[in-house]
Amino acid sequence: NFSPNPYFEDTKLTKTYYFDEEGVPKITGTTIRWKDGM
Repeated sequence: NFSPNPYFEDTKLTKTYYFDEEGVPKITGTTIRWKDGM
């Protein structure tokens, strides 16, 4: 978890790794909510 900072609003960023039915790796992650001016 992140403490308040001048760059983005999120307190937690995640990344998930998984494999589709054909064994191809897929990665999804949090969309960062940047603060104004970033």
